[in-house]
Amino acid sequence: TSQRHVEREFNTIQATENDLATRHSQNLDHVVSSIDSMIGRVEGLNQKVRRQFVGKSRVLTTQLTVVKPS
Repeated sequence: TSQRHVEREFNTIQATENDLATRHSQNLDHVVSSIDSMIGRVEGLNQKVRRQFVGKSRVLTTQLTVVKPS
């Protein structure tokens, strides 16, 4: 489901963050690459959540306009 996808992505982002925080001897290129990867994942996750929210709000708006009080 989409919630599992969000949780999986979030867990991956957290794991990368923890890895960066615990390894002090990494070279700069690896750190920059890891941060770029995290940013990409967060942006992708943000887009996915926005698409889902917009889709749900459209359904809700459609339902509200279809059901009119008499």
